[in-house]
Amino acid sequence: MKPLLMLAWLLSGFGRSCAAPVAVEANRMAEVSFGSAQTYADPFNEVTLDAVFTAPDGKTLRVPAFWAGGKTWRVRYASPQSGTHRYRTECSDAADATLHGVTGEVVVAPYTGTNALSRHGPIRVADDRRHFAYADGTPFFWLGDTWWMGLVKRLQWPEDFQQLTADRRDNLDDGETFIAPVGGELLEILRPLEPLHQTHPPRIAEPEERRAVRVCE
Repeated sequence: MKPLLMLAWLLSGFGRSCAAPVAVEANRMAEVSFGSAQTYADPFNEVTLDAVFTAPDGKTLRVPAFWAGGKTWRVRYASPQSGTHRYRTECSDAADATLHGVTGEVVVAPYTGTNALSRHGPIRVADDRRHFAYADGTPFFWLGDTWWMGLVKRLQWPEDFQQLTADRRDNLDDGETFIAPVGGELLEILRPLEPLHQTHPPRIAEPEERRAVRVCE
């Protein structure tokens, strides 16, 4: 190799780091951290960092990184496509070799768990524009649970909140997919009822009650 070509090659690639591969299952989040050797007075506003991912099928996706404090930036990535996903970072400070031009891989394996979002992919509007579906076309039924008076003293923090969320987590067969605590102006309208609710604390429905109110399988 001629001296000038060798010098150009060294200047373009030498000193750029290659991050360790990250393994993750399909539709699960992979997080990659980048540590800067530079000290920035205002890193949140001074530095912009993106990671450009190339999937096995050749499609690219630019994912913004976020400043995680100190000299650390992180990027999070998920894909339904199995295989090796390669990335290269692009930093607004091109002179920072620890942030700019860093390459690496995220190796995605098929998902093996039972989480519906990971098994079928993110929720979208179905092709007929009349209902929701997962990314793979599986129908998605959207059923919510309202926590009436949930933002008043009736709900003790954090014990009652933890109990309610654990109940929803452990009883996913009820079909509830989101929770809506009541607050704001509506909460002010309900405020006169607060003394009554304080004398009747919230409770978790028993299994037979769940079966009585279930609207779908």
